[in-house]
Amino acid sequence: MSTHKVQVTFEGETGFTVECREDEDVVTAALRQGYILLTECREGVCATCKGYLVDGDYDELLPHTIHALSPSEEEDGWVLACRLQPRSDLVLDYDYPLERVERFAEGVRNGQIVALEHLSETVVRLVVRTLAVQDSLAFEPGQYVRLTLAGIGVARDYSMANLPSAERELEFLIRVLPDGAFSGHLAARGRVGELVEVEGPFGRFCLRPGAPPPVFVAGGTGLVSRPCCSSATPAPATCSSSGSWRRWPPGSPAW
Repeated sequence: MSTHKVQVTFEGETGFTVECREDEDVVTAALRQGYILLTECREGVCATCKGYLVDGDYDELLPHTIHALSPSEEEDGWVLACRLQPRSDLVLDYDYPLERVERFAEGVRNGQIVALEHLSETVVRLVVRTLAVQDSLAFEPGQYVRLTLAGIGVARDYSMANLPSAERELEFLIRVLPDGAFSGHLAARGRVGELVEVEGPFGRFCLRPGAPPPVFVAGGTGLVSRPCCSSATPAPATCSSSGSWRRWPPGSPAW
């Protein structure tokens, strides 16, 4: 698949350049490389991403409404960046300043809650899916990330309870603490679709090639790192396990 350079300028002033494949639109390419151009619908309806094509070629814009871009406007050189797939290098100018373009922070992925389940009175299962325009999170079993609930601005660190995959989904088992700002919000008011920032991964509690057979000691919801690491461990010739137990209040255990 061919790739072209798209130089984006703002009010005629230098902005930035992104790489855009022929099978993706300019807004998506910019997002993939950390630039958030002004846009709303990304379906060719709202005209928020309308810009002027200074130079370059394209076959035809993806489907859009004439209310967002009329044929006469397109003849004059105007395009919708969310409908624009390049066939050559492009120069695209916007009539607003560069300062209005936001950036994805380095190491931060944006996502949303796709599953929220009460496993017991004190544990919730949270699944966050990161945006497709950003690379999926690569992590080692046993590492953790910092989750920030965008709606309330509260951040906490949690270990992933699943193995890395290309599905962009991260699973967490979270203990609900009395008066916990993060866990209490999830338990009482959390909802599917809520926006979450994911920063990381952090930590070095992970398996290393050639290391002796690991011995895991964990308790509470810290148990999530143990099966995650165990799942990533090649099956040994023999395996044994032991554990100690204490009485929990009714409704506390979750398996």
